[in-house]
Amino acid sequence: MKKMSKSLRAFIIKKRLKNPLILKTLYVFISLLLLAALIGLIICFLSISKFSISNFLNNSGSVAILASLLGATVGGIITYFVTIQSLIQSNHIKSAIINKKTIYEPLLIEFKSLIKDFLNDEVVRISFDSTYRHSNFAQFEVWIRIKNDSRYYQMPNYLRAYLLSLEENITSYVGQIEEIKQSAFDFLKTQVENLGYEITQNEVGIKSFFNVEDLINTKKDYLSTVILKDKIVGIPDLTEEEKQSMNEAFNNYLYTTNSIKDYFRIKEKVISLLNELVEILELIIITITNKYERKSSLF
Repeated sequence: MKKMSKSLRAFIIKKRLKNPLILKTLYVFISLLLLAALIGLIICFLSISKFSISNFLNNSGSVAILASLLGATVGGIITYFVTIQSLIQSNHIKSAIINKKTIYEPLLIEFKSLIKDFLNDEVVRISFDSTYRHSNFAQFEVWIRIKNDSRYYQMPNYLRAYLLSLEENITSYVGQIEEIKQSAFDFLKTQVENLGYEITQNEVGIKSFFNVEDLINTKKDYLSTVILKDKIVGIPDLTEEEKQSMNEAFNNYLYTTNSIKDYFRIKEKVISLLNELVEILELIIITITNKYERKSSLF
């Protein structure tokens, strides 16, 4: 049900961006319906209160006063709304063009790059802050910067919700990479304890020997060819028979552990969200370009 709700929301957002005229027509139609209902209520009220329209209209003084009041009121309202609408429209155009250049285009560029990284690399290391970025890390920095300044409040609510969801899933993805290594180490530690030994030191060092790419590819005999191949401080001396037994158990572990299954599930979710956001951002940028930027002399 939740998945259906998100799909419906995405469908409505895309339709709204692709077909703005349809929604404007619907808005005008609903407004006319409300106006007709209001007029009907007024007529109903006058009918119930037995107000005599003919007597009122036959009085020239009353008609003159009513005409003056209506003329002044309607003229004032029209002037007010035209002025306000003009100011709002001008500010809206300027704001939309600025947002295109400072929010939507930077996000689109970064997300397209992220999609390539997720599709081409088995494991994607993510940078959230350029200060701590490594050369081989994919960047998820634009949204983090936007979230920490005033631009966060200058985007539509639906887009903000999408971006927060993406951030949550990317954070889960990064955490799951570490979880794969931690789970593999915990399994190794349990096997060692089952043989009557203990790992009492250098746990961090031992865990660093686990390569996530090899683990998610369920590399056969990974334990015997990597972890138990050479002496590592903290791992007790084991007989060849004990090493073989642990290696076979670890081979089975790689095919059954939930940590690897969860990794692929989260990665698929991240790619799906990125694709949806790229489509939405492209529609927003096209809309701003065609509707405002090409017709404006502000930029």
